[in-house]
Amino acid sequence: MKNKKWLSTGNIFLANFPEITVGELIFDRNNGLTFTRLLLSLSVLVGHSYPLGGFTGRDPIGLITQGQDNAGRIAVNSFMIMSGLLVSASFDRQSLVTYFIKRVLRIFPGYLFCLLLLVLLFGPFVALLSGIDLLTYFTTDRESPWAFLIKNSLLAIKQQGISGLLSNNPYPFSFAGSHWTIWPEFKGYIVIAVCGLLGFLKSFHLLLIPFTFFYTISLAAIYQSGFSDFIIRYVRDIRTIDLAMYLIIGVIIYA
Repeated sequence: MKNKKWLSTGNIFLANFPEITVGELIFDRNNGLTFTRLLLSLSVLVGHSYPLGGFTGRDPIGLITQGQDNAGRIAVNSFMIMSGLLVSASFDRQSLVTYFIKRVLRIFPGYLFCLLLLVLLFGPFVALLSGIDLLTYFTTDRESPWAFLIKNSLLAIKQQGISGLLSNNPYPFSFAGSHWTIWPEFKGYIVIAVCGLLGFLKSFHLLLIPFTFFYTISLAAIYQSGFSDFIIRYVRDIRTIDLAMYLIIGVIIYA
């Protein structure tokens, strides 16, 4: 009797909403994905603050899973799945040139502004707290702020520190601890474009090919098989391969 009542209530509740497919939901601006991405962004900040602050192992998710996962990793992986879904839809709706122009405009302005904030605001603030005058900060030859800006401007993080600051931190010299995910994200845009040009977006069965490839490499690296030595030698960034696997999951969902 209770089950019938629950089902009846559920039907009345669902009747208040219009019927909508998942495909239509992707293109609906009121789909809640912006809010979801905000929550994931905050999770990345919180998750990365633990290792950067020297509190490795105290992440709440890490404690719950007994070290098998953490908040930052779950959030970044979720981001990649969402990117695979939404960026695939973006690729399908426009030309290749327009697609890449929009991808560049999506990432670079905010990213470069963030680098400028680090160099012109947070860096000088830390320097003053460390007893270093601003002239020394801006003219030093050791990991200069200008080198930080130039070397990291193309998304790949090639310089973590600025002017030798934060040397006593648990994760020393790191001003760009959370930025490493940006470059794999952009490479994911390229992967999606390649999948689209090869016609993989038309059939999720074809997408199982790159998914199986990335999944095999990830497993080999995790379980330290004999194959993993070969992989580590030729695929230096295993984490990027791991992220590519989650990206393809999002593309499969779209397809």
